[in-house]
Amino acid sequence: MKMIKNNKNIFILSLLICPLVFSENVDFTYSKYTINDIKKFDIVEECSSNSDCPNFAIECAKNKCVYPEFACSGNQNCYTLNPNKNFNMFLNDDDNSVYTVLDENNNNKKIIAKSCNLSKDFDRNYDDIPDNCTTAKCSSNDECLSNNCISGICQVNNSSPTYHCKNNGIYYVCNELLDEHCTNDNNCASYKCHESAYICVKESSPIEGGNNDDDENSSSKGLIIACIAILVIIILMVLCCILCMKRSSKNKEVNNN
Repeated sequence: MKMIKNNKNIFILSLLICPLVFSENVDFTYSKYTINDIKKFDIVEECSSNSDCPNFAIECAKNKCVYPEFACSGNQNCYTLNPNKNFNMFLNDDDNSVYTVLDENNNNKKIIAKSCNLSKDFDRNYDDIPDNCTTAKCSSNDECLSNNCISGICQVNNSSPTYHCKNNGIYYVCNELLDEHCTNDNNCASYKCHESAYICVKESSPIEGGNNDDDENSSSKGLIIACIAILVIIILMVLCCILCMKRSSKNKEVNNN
């Protein structure tokens, strides 16, 4: 009887754990956390086992706690992103994908993460030509992360802006997705706020390996300067050795005389 009870407990526990395990077919999983909760997360960096990491962490790997990323909208509950997948919606405005979501009832549904700001025509590509923003076609608000489907397009929702939240090593940072209103580059998940339109636009992230040419040139210049400095030091040391040898030779000649 005791064994049956234990098996029943194990079964119940497995049902609770299963929704937390990501399937390759699921892109987002409904979480119990809002953006305000996520911003208050206490981050533990080093670990020796999973038990050393907070319960919202994914795992302990290579003695470091691994943390999930989230997609959020306003004060609604956020979605945990599948750590086994790569998402371009934060950096690429050409991404009109529809994502598979495991909702609060553990049912699959489709959601469109991208949203468009159609309040006016924007020159998002800096080519002096206003461009059109489109998303995958929606039929209801709940199909959009922004919860705002208008005329078949997921549009930005001023009362519920969309965010990407990720751990920066010390705490969670939540940045707005493309086409959301911004005041500076740090507001945006793409790390680029349009200088005149004040919306987040496509740009490579400096954190994700998208270092620009200026950074590469700066690194190259620094390396060249360091090499020159080392070469100068070596030349000075050689000159000093030569001078010392000459002085030593002269002293020997004087002593011999």
